[in-house]
Amino acid sequence: MTTYIQSIYGASAALSSSTNVTNAFGVLFGLLNSYGATYNNGINGQTIPFGTSITRDYISKAPEFYVQDTFKLKANLTIIAGLRYSIYGVPYEANGVEVIPVTPLSQYFADRVGAQLYGIRNSILPTAMVSYRTGGPVNNGPGYYPTDYNNCAPRLAVAYAPDSGSLSEKILGKGSALRAGAGIIYDNYGNAMAQAFASGGSPGLASTVAQPVNTNFTTSFRYSGNGFPARVPPSAGAFPYAPPVIQGGFTTFTGVSSDLKAP
Repeated sequence: MTTYIQSIYGASAALSSSTNVTNAFGVLFGLLNSYGATYNNGINGQTIPFGTSITRDYISKAPEFYVQDTFKLKANLTIIAGLRYSIYGVPYEANGVEVIPVTPLSQYFADRVGAQLYGIRNSILPTAMVSYRTGGPVNNGPGYYPTDYNNCAPRLAVAYAPDSGSLSEKILGKGSALRAGAGIIYDNYGNAMAQAFASGGSPGLASTVAQPVNTNFTTSFRYSGNGFPARVPPSAGAFPYAPPVIQGGFTTFTGVSSDLKAP
């Protein structure tokens, strides 16, 4: 054992170092002290078996138009003005495999802020658990967040050429021109979010469950080369659906705020 831990931690490592010895025995016994599984559900609420190919097709629409005109105020002074208007739609799953929180997340957190002020524990709130229902246009339901219609983006540019023989021309040089422009630009968000949902599972349809807490050399899973430990998936059910409380482990549930706005 001394030779083994010294090969890992250096010649100064000794059996008196409980941390080094514990870690070394963990490797020798093949203990897995960190593992998890992500379970995906179909729109029917049923868990999709491991090994099944999962395809998600998201659609995002963002129509826009741009108008521009040029105003030649003088022979050497030109102003260009334009306006771009965009409608930033909300990505949605083409086959209706999309769910949204029943209670808006803004309300979910507001309830907790109010409860803590009065000493009310989270578990007795009517919104104690995040629950989900079907959403998106395919299901005739609301999207992840509202469509953004407030995207009027003006543009303004000016071009000026100094008069021949003027002081400006002497300073800047013959044939020189001064140009300046400014505009407002809006960020079209949501596409990266849809890409993340397609690859890692969407909120309400994917649950990540990790190993039980407080495992030891007796209760930890030992890898023998014949497979990894199986995790008990969250129970399935039709929507509206509230994921169950996970006992003896960790899990992650997420959602998209229904009042999400671009900065």
